[in-house]
Amino acid sequence: MVETWMFTAGQSIPVAWQACVESFPPERTDVYFHPAYCATWLEWEKGTAVALYAKLDNVDFLYCFLLKEVPQVLDGHWRYDAQSFYGYGGIITSAEPTDAQRVQFEDAVDMWMQERGVIAEFVRAHPLIHRWPLHARRATFVQVRTNVYAQLPHALLQLEVGATRRNVAKARRSGIRVERWSAAKGTTVFAHLYAQTAARLGMDGFYHFPERYFSGCAQWLGERAWYLVALANGVPIAALMILEWNRALIYHLGASDARYWDLRPNDLLFATLLEYAEQHGYTLVSFGGGTTNNPEDTLYRYKSKFGTNHVPVFIGKRVHNRTVYDQLCSQWEQRNRDRADRYRGYFLRYRIGEFDLCRVEE
Repeated sequence: MVETWMFTAGQSIPVAWQACVESFPPERTDVYFHPAYCATWLEWEKGTAVALYAKLDNVDFLYCFLLKEVPQVLDGHWRYDAQSFYGYGGIITSAEPTDAQRVQFEDAVDMWMQERGVIAEFVRAHPLIHRWPLHARRATFVQVRTNVYAQLPHALLQLEVGATRRNVAKARRSGIRVERWSAAKGTTVFAHLYAQTAARLGMDGFYHFPERYFSGCAQWLGERAWYLVALANGVPIAALMILEWNRALIYHLGASDARYWDLRPNDLLFATLLEYAEQHGYTLVSFGGGTTNNPEDTLYRYKSKFGTNHVPVFIGKRVHNRTVYDQLCSQWEQRNRDRADRYRGYFLRYRIGEFDLCRVEE
């Protein structure tokens, strides 16, 4: 029933997948479902980019994910897991389907997963597309954070709030200049700033993206990716990596040099992003959320200064072979007793540590 489109690192993206995503109404899809975005992760995460497609009556269904072999094969058949790509995933449709159509496609996906030996699925529901998380996938969902969005043009009023206005004014008085750079131009500069930031924050190895990740974004995403760069006396001191889709701008990653924080470059960058969006006719800016579901999360509170639309974010968990899944988790916990308690709540915890060496090497 379902068509399967897939590719690995170095291969061309499937034309049918690209055409399908680009044919959907803009409000029913996002850059995260485009095969070019998926391609940016394959050199880093390895695995295979997969899209399952079906047309049921007049509705197109698409489900994109990263298919990866599990760290230790315990069964000759059950040897993979499926994960939404970094950002968001889940099932998207070209129009509102009926409940019967949803069930029919979900059943077909389940059959695909089981026939190919997929042990478990990790789903990142899209906060704006999947207003009801179960529309992303038949799974068990939990809320992990709250995202902040700015609707244009009234979002500019946020810049007039006391502390934000003062910080932006201070940055401008300090002579900080903001420039828009293409993905190609900003690759090396942003990679350097980002490496500093990842080290300073003690991020997990997965988040220590090397320069080749950013050069891959320039290669695959082209004009859909770019940077806002803050410069002090011509020296880049902070930057935002921006993705765009239709009339929306998406804050993807940020980086800064801590020595210049007192000049408030990040406030100026976010303010400039809102101003740029207004000047160029964008209707939405996505700032993402914090690192936790705590309303006092400092990153969430900071982003809340720039947007008033707050939307919960959910992740979904679905197990296809409980026995093998439990064995993988149990074996990982036995090998990692020093951090088993910390990560016991992680769904694919048997993958924790995959990128530890990357942090050292980079």
